[in-house]
Amino acid sequence: NNILNEFKLPDFADKRNPPERGPDYLLLLIENTRNPLALYQPSIEHLDNSPQMAIRSCRNLQIHGLKFESRRELLAIDNSSNVVIFGGSGNYGIDTEDDRGIVVIRDSAPLFIANLNRRPIMGELPSHWIVDGEVRVSDAYALTLYWKR
Repeated sequence: NNILNEFKLPDFADKRNPPERGPDYLLLLIENTRNPLALYQPSIEHLDNSPQMAIRSCRNLQIHGLKFESRRELLAIDNSSNVVIFGGSGNYGIDTEDDRGIVVIRDSAPLFIANLNRRPIMGELPSHWIVDGEVRVSDAYALTLYWKR
């Protein structure tokens, strides 16, 4: 008996907006962690919701090698501390006026975000890499370092 005959792949024909995904759907949610947690190379791509990924009420989180592609807010970080995001790239740009930035931070520190790079997309609007309260970090270049104590 061949295992491939018993394994069925889901149909991802419309992965951007399948009907079962509502407006609050996230590709990755990390919530209420306290113990150290490390993720390597999560791929956050092609969701038409904003944000596509959220970190909420987390402590001691490390993400290495984030892969991203889309036209919406990528990541919301809320009420979290000791968050490290190191390295990431993708084809990315904001194309809706409702989106504030690629990474939106609220009530979170300390944070260390470094070495994010993106390839701009056609038709994108002016935006920011980081929106953190009143702080805006331009996305004209790669994000070398954002460190908040």
